[in-house]
Formats: sequence, structure tokens, C-alpha cells
Amino acid sequence: MSSSAPSAQRVAAQLKPTFVNGRWRKPALSGRQAAATRREWRASGRAWPAELTRAAGVMRLNPTAAHQPLLAKAERDARVAANVARMGDIVEDYRKYLHKAKGDAYDNRELHIFYDRDELAGK
Repeated sequence: MSSSAPSAQRVAAQLKPTFVNGRWRKPALSGRQAAATRREWRASGRAWPAELTRAAGVMRLNPTAAHQPLLAKAERDARVAANVARMGDIVEDYRKYLHKAKGDAYDNRELHIFYDRDELAGK
């Protein structure tokens, strides 16, 4: 066994980010350094502990970032469904707004090609 190979507890602590003074700090060992340590362990005849693999869930620096869009999806779908349900009213209100803004020119829809919007509104 190599005497330079660090203990499993020390490596586990170095592979995880730490929360210091209200901020998350990067892990002490980068992915490249972790791979070198893993190769060193295997070369010395020791098995790499399963809890230190990425599949075992090494913590991310921002753990909420991955599932925030998934949480927001349900809220977004509910808002879209509500807006689709009242889409007829929205379109009707918009058409009333256009009729008020453009006046008689709204009835003759070809006029918007030739005149500026301010002219049609009478400004």
C-alpha cells in the first residue's frame, strides 16, 4: 500500500463542496484530481469506495438548479391552461381596443398598409 494515498474519509470530504459563511465553496479536489486519486488507490491495490463515485451522488454546488424548471413547469402549465380558457375574451378585448384606437380605419383593414398608426388614431 502506498503511504501517499489519502484515507477514504479525507477524500470524501475533499470531493464535496463545503458551506462556509453562507456560501458554497468548490470541492478541494477537482474531477481530474479525483480521477488521479482513484487511479492511485487502484494502483496501490485498494478498491475505490462506492460512496465516492458520482453515481452515489456527489453533491452539486447549486443543488436546486436542476429541478427548479421541473417545479415551475406545473405552475406554468396551469397559467397556460387558464389563459387558453379565456382566450376568446382576450381576443375580443384586443379587437375592441383596435377598433377604438383606429376608429373607422379598423373597419377598412386595407388602410393600415398605407397609413401610419398615429395617423389612423387621429394624432
